[in-house]
Amino acid sequence: MTDIRRIDGQKSVLQGVLVIASAGRMLAHAVRQAGYSPLVIDLFADQDTDAIAEQLWQVDNFSLAVVQAVIERLLLSYKIQWVIYGSGLENQPETLAYLTEHFNVTGNDSSLCRRLNCKQSFFKQLDLLEVCHPDVQFYPPKNSTGWLIKPVKHAGGVGISWCDRAAGDNEYYQRFCQGEAGSVLFCANGEQYELIGFHRQWTVNQDNFAFAGIINEAFLPEKQQQIVRFSNLKNEDLDAGSDVIVELLMVLEKYNMHFGYRVADEMARFIILSKHSINKFNWKESLDIQILQKVLPKLHGTRAKLEDPIKDLIDYCNEHGFTRSEGKLKNMQINLDKNGYASFIE
Repeated sequence: MTDIRRIDGQKSVLQGVLVIASAGRMLAHAVRQAGYSPLVIDLFADQDTDAIAEQLWQVDNFSLAVVQAVIERLLLSYKIQWVIYGSGLENQPETLAYLTEHFNVTGNDSSLCRRLNCKQSFFKQLDLLEVCHPDVQFYPPKNSTGWLIKPVKHAGGVGISWCDRAAGDNEYYQRFCQGEAGSVLFCANGEQYELIGFHRQWTVNQDNFAFAGIINEAFLPEKQQQIVRFSNLKNEDLDAGSDVIVELLMVLEKYNMHFGYRVADEMARFIILSKHSINKFNWKESLDIQILQKVLPKLHGTRAKLEDPIKDLIDYCNEHGFTRSEGKLKNMQINLDKNGYASFIE
C-alpha cells in the first residue's frame, strides 16, 4: 500500500500553490521565491524540500487514487490557488485530468499528454515539422542489433532496453544513437519560450538507460547553442539576421570577447520589435544599432589588445553594411594608432 507521509506540523497559512513532481524541490523553491506558499507532493520528501515547503507529502506514485486521497486531506486545511506539476505525471493522464477539472493548473493538460503518448502520430508530426529524431518502427527490425525497445509511456529512461525480444503492445522500436545525452531547460507560454540553460545528462550504465544524473554543463558548441536560442523568435528578419549574429559571436570569440546569452537574446528581440516600431528599421539597421549599443561599448584597452579585434570587426561591419558601427570602429582605430589606447568613450 502506498505510504502517504505527512511531514511537519500544521501551518497557519491556509492557502498555497500545490506542487506535484517526482522531486518537487526546484519548483517549490520557485514558488517560494515568487512569494507564495508551496504545498508539495513528491516521491522523496527530502530534507531540502521539507525546509522549503509549507507542507510536504510523500507518495509512492502519482496514480489518481493516491493523489486524490492526498488532496482530499490537504483541502481540509488549505485552499489551493494553483497547481504546478513537474516530471512524473507524463504517464498519468487520468491524474492530470482530475487536477485540470478541479483546479487552476499551470502547464499542459491531459489531452496533450495523451497526444504525446500516441507515438505514431507524434513521430509523424516530427517528420512533418522536419525535426530530426532516431529511426523508429512499430514492427520488429530485420536485424535487431543497435535497436532499442521503448515503452509508449515512460519517463527518465525507465523501461528502455536493448532489442533482445519482441516488443509488447505498449512498446515500440527505436534505433540506438551513440553520443552524449543532454537536455535544454526552458519556460514556454504556448507562443514563445525562454531558454534557461543546456545540461549534460547520464544514465546508470550502458545497459541501463534510466536517468542517473544531470549537470549544468553545455553539451553543444557555442554556435549551435546560439542557433537554438534564436529559434525562439520566429520572424523572417531574425531568420536572416541570426546567422550574422552568430558570425559576430565567432569573430569576438577568437579574442575571448564574445557576449553572453542574455545579450544575444536582447539583440534578437530588438530585431523583431524594431520592425514594428515607429521607425520600422530593417534587420540590418537594427543589428547595426545593437552592435553599437551592446558590443562596442565593451571594447577598451591597448593596441596589443584591440588592434586585431577592431580590424576584424571593421571588416565584418563593412561586409554586412553596418555603417554606424563601422564608423565608430574606425574612430576607435584612429585613437588606437594615435594614442596606443582606445575605448568606446572618446
